[in-house]
Amino acid sequence: MRHVTCVHLCRGSNKTLTGDMLPAEHYKQLLHATIPKHQTEQGKASGRLCAVRFRAWEQKCLERLGRSIHRKTHVFFLPLLLGLGVLLAGFKAFDKNSQFDQLWVESGGRLETELRYSESALGETESVVHLLVTQTAKEATSPEVPQQRLLHRKALLAHLQLLKAASHVTVNLFDVTWSLKDICVSPSPPDFEVHYIDTIFENMMPCEIITPLDCFWEGSKLLGPENPITVPGVGNGMKWTNLNPQNLMKSIKTQGNTNFPFDMLEAYMKRAGINSGYQEKQCLDPEDPDCPETAPNKKTKKIPDIGAELANGCRGFASKYMHWPKE
Repeated sequence: MRHVTCVHLCRGSNKTLTGDMLPAEHYKQLLHATIPKHQTEQGKASGRLCAVRFRAWEQKCLERLGRSIHRKTHVFFLPLLLGLGVLLAGFKAFDKNSQFDQLWVESGGRLETELRYSESALGETESVVHLLVTQTAKEATSPEVPQQRLLHRKALLAHLQLLKAASHVTVNLFDVTWSLKDICVSPSPPDFEVHYIDTIFENMMPCEIITPLDCFWEGSKLLGPENPITVPGVGNGMKWTNLNPQNLMKSIKTQGNTNFPFDMLEAYMKRAGINSGYQEKQCLDPEDPDCPETAPNKKTKKIPDIGAELANGCRGFASKYMHWPKE
């Protein structure tokens, strides 16, 4: 056990400590740093001498600064007041911008062009913001490992998984669970005044997602719906991955329901360019068991030419309404 017989030291005191040597750190909170510095240099205390010397030098500088400020208050106060005034003027002239994407999107770049096109095509307002997902290729780590290409089947399939994960994010707010479907922009179908038809269209209309995956059948995997739709008298388990709107229209017509406004629905589909959906687009993975038989490469198992498919831009399920240019 350590015993200390003297713990009080005064500046300039030559008293010798009795008992075990005190570590210099014990002086830090009670004494000026010069005292443990001198005691450590004389071998009367143990500790890190470099740290004590630095602390003594730091205290000396701060003491000089404090004395200078006390003697010449106006010399320090006026520049401080001037700097504060400049800072307040800068805040007053600050241009507030709530559009987050404008803070980092290159002006005049390709991404800005796509966003402007989206705003004009979708009729967006200032209350609508963009959820941007940017995928970049891994840089080359060595001459033997070149930089990866994004225009590749594996890269697009990885992009698909990324978008699926992003679109399934939920947030609990005000005791309500919100998903992307609850807040996204989606096409508004006409009111058919038939409850179950309106419900089907409400559930089937997906979020507006601009993606190169729209050139392929895999783009339908992003559209849902989360719970498959059942159409009375036609079938159940309908999702965009297996939905052919034209065939569905023909099946409904064969039921002979004269009260259903077929003319309105046909006009809407024609105006929007809704035809076979994604059922006649090539599959990035022809081995996928869900790849439709009507896909051009389902039987041949041929991998599509990504660059050629993207050359003319991509179209969503409504080809006239959702056409994303190559840029």
